[in-house]
Amino acid sequence: MNSRKILLFVCLGLIAFILFLLLSGSPVLTAAIDPAGKLPAGTLITWLGFILLPLSIYIGIFNGPAAQDPLLNIFRMGLLVAFVLSLLWGFAAYGLAGNWSYSFSSGAEQFVGSVRAGEFFWYLNYLTAGWPLFVLLLYLGYRLVN
Repeated sequence: MNSRKILLFVCLGLIAFILFLLLSGSPVLTAAIDPAGKLPAGTLITWLGFILLPLSIYIGIFNGPAAQDPLLNIFRMGLLVAFVLSLLWGFAAYGLAGNWSYSFSSGAEQFVGSVRAGEFFWYLNYLTAGWPLFVLLLYLGYRLVN
């Protein structure tokens, strides 16, 4: 088994474990990992999951040198955009919430940390998780036709 397949299985295993933690509401997610108690483990765990999703799709789809088909390069670019978005997710979410636990309040006087910012936070989450899956579906449809 080559190293690329091993990396793919490690990524998929980590994604499955992260999904288990998130769906089960594990207390690990709320454990603080910094001395001040302002950075919950769930933040980094979720961020890692968002990063691993486009990475594992890329590793699973593309396993050779640059493709000759220009449309495959569009899929590559779509996954690159998803990967960059996943790398920036935590900082963008912090910008919306104003804290690392991503909590929002109706008592917030400004946009940052408000309920409205919370709505944009969920849009950001949907985009970060949905974009690589959308690219994957487009790729699978392309492979089905060709």
